[in-house]
Amino acid sequence: MTPRDNTWISYVVYPPGKQLELSVEKETTIGRENSNHIVLPSNDVSRFHAKIRWEKQGFVIEDLRSSNGTILNEEYITVAELHHGDRIYIGTYELFYYEFRAKPAPEPEKDTASPKETIKITFQSFRETLRQSALQGDLRSLTLSTILQILSMESKSGCLNIYAPNENVYIYFQNGLVVHCDFGKRKGIAAFFAAMNLTEGTFNFSDNVQPTCSTMHNEVEFLLLEYARQTDEKKRT
Repeated sequence: MTPRDNTWISYVVYPPGKQLELSVEKETTIGRENSNHIVLPSNDVSRFHAKIRWEKQGFVIEDLRSSNGTILNEEYITVAELHHGDRIYIGTYELFYYEFRAKPAPEPEKDTASPKETIKITFQSFRETLRQSALQGDLRSLTLSTILQILSMESKSGCLNIYAPNENVYIYFQNGLVVHCDFGKRKGIAAFFAAMNLTEGTFNFSDNVQPTCSTMHNEVEFLLLEYARQTDEKKRT
């Protein structure tokens, strides 16, 4: 199991487009009963169907002797470790598990801080400054997917400006949804997918900046999954 610490964020996306951040301290229950943390109102789902809990260094999902079972990706499970991008099938519902963390910033030669300490400082600082009017940083310290997911989880509205070596990218948010992307001559989803290939450049986020037009209206999770799917298809062909 891959080691994780408090610099990681893990959460589940479930119908109809909701998301729940998981806690190391308490279990997350899934089922038909309203007292569950994730409620799936269907007779195909048991009252208390499954639960997600922290075990040692990662999250696991456990089936609670449900009538129809719990499927992780393509296999029925009793207890199984969760990994980023996993799909959970309960009854007719499809849920997604995500996890991510900040990358350590490049350290000066005389810097004695450990990579773990650098990650923790960078990540916590990022989330704290999101509540301020502006945010800036370097893509070598935080991946673009991490930035996008946290902006989504914080339901931010504004513009993420990315200053790449050759061109600038502008990604607009409204209440955590991506509503427009501008990357050179590309607009909308095509511009967003092109921006996902960036690994160098600086960025800043400004609150309450409105786009000149709206070319999309998508959740970050959907866009990242679609980008990953298209990337896999390109590799296969």
